[in-house]
Amino acid sequence: MTCCDRRFQRSSGDSNCRFLQFTWQLLHLATVPQLDRLSRHTQQCGSCRQAYQRTQQVQTMGWGSAVGLLALGVVTEGAVQWACVLGFVLAAGIVGLAAKLKTHFEQTRSRS
Repeated sequence: MTCCDRRFQRSSGDSNCRFLQFTWQLLHLATVPQLDRLSRHTQQCGSCRQAYQRTQQVQTMGWGSAVGLLALGVVTEGAVQWACVLGFVLAAGIVGLAAKLKTHFEQTRSRS
């Protein structure tokens, strides 16, 4: 606390500064978790929860296959190498699409 703050508290006669109390209340409100679409609907609805889990599985399997194909493409030569690189690009594209679809389950959309 600075000397100016202490002087303000002494002059106001209030040892509990209302500004500080208000600031702490604002900080508390900022830390309260807001309910998003994932907590409100996706985790409650069985079909949406299952679809959300499937998108997570597709992402995990996609990254695994992309890394595996990339490693295989580095080791091999010729046409197999190009097939592995093409498979890597396709797997990365599928992971990107799954990530985009997954955000539809997580983010709240506003009605226009």
